[in-house]
Amino acid sequence: MKKKLSDLSGNMLALATGILFAIFIVICLEIFLLLFNRYQDRTKTITWNTPGTHMQKDRLFGYKYKPGSLAYSTKKVNGSIKDKITYTIDKYGRRGTTVEPPQGRNNYIGFLGCSVVFGLHVNDNETLPYYAGVYSPAYSPYNYGVGGYGPQQMLIRLKETAIRDEIKQRRGIFIYVFIDAHIARAAGSMKIISHWGKGMPCYIIDNNGKLIRKGDFRTVRPVRTFIYDIIGKSNIARSFKLDWPPGYPEQDILLTYRIIEDSYEAYKKDFGNDEFYVLIFPGSKFGKRLIPYLKRCGIKYLDYSGIDFRGKEFKVEGDTHPCPKAYRILAEKLTKDLGISDK
Repeated sequence: MKKKLSDLSGNMLALATGILFAIFIVICLEIFLLLFNRYQDRTKTITWNTPGTHMQKDRLFGYKYKPGSLAYSTKKVNGSIKDKITYTIDKYGRRGTTVEPPQGRNNYIGFLGCSVVFGLHVNDNETLPYYAGVYSPAYSPYNYGVGGYGPQQMLIRLKETAIRDEIKQRRGIFIYVFIDAHIARAAGSMKIISHWGKGMPCYIIDNNGKLIRKGDFRTVRPVRTFIYDIIGKSNIARSFKLDWPPGYPEQDILLTYRIIEDSYEAYKKDFGNDEFYVLIFPGSKFGKRLIPYLKRCGIKYLDYSGIDFRGKEFKVEGDTHPCPKAYRILAEKLTKDLGISDK
């Protein structure tokens, strides 16, 4: 009996020693990566700064752009300002898309999505919606993109706001621009929660198969949000680009689709037509997994995942977002594929 107690004590001591050693290693790694990341941040040649003066908290969306605001994004090269980008936000919270000439534009072409639609680090006249208006003179473009949004904010925009009243033309097209990160935003992954997404809308599919909004991620999943917030902000997570759940489980793909499907139904009800498209953005690796679902309920889609925008000439200098050249190429192809181009 004494021998068993002695063996048990020895095993418990070994386990405790192993746990403490593992914690010590994690702390050392975290400190090392903290110093390394700070060094990397200080030595960056090109940096971008976009103060959030044009943002405000919102009950429906989590956050949104301040109507009628003006904001700037500045690029610094070796610490000196080399470029200044202007963001014009209209009275409805949309990015400015004034296209010349305004006459003869009797149709609308609206865009929903995130910073890829909004046009982070490019001017009002260099975004995808703007160029779409340039290439389709019978259409007036509308930019409803907001940085960091997922498909759930699109659903709220179409279902719970007076978006139809904000567009004067009676006929037209709406395009949702999908990127892979929207799956994580719909599901509320660790990377999203630990950075900007705690207050984003949280949708679930209930036991009856119905899509419902439960609140936001912070109120629906408080414990998970707390854990994600701590781990996701660590230098270990940043350095190794860790996220949870890893990859994109089928249940998250399905949730994303269901949000898109309900958005499509809300668009049809409010606008009286089914000219709603999902544009799968160049470079997407997971958009094709949505296609069988989209086909099932008849949602139109444009699969541009095979277009290669990986080169530096297609990116904003010092950032991963598309540059005006990429948007112009995509807009020209998009308007031709929709049959609305004048080229």
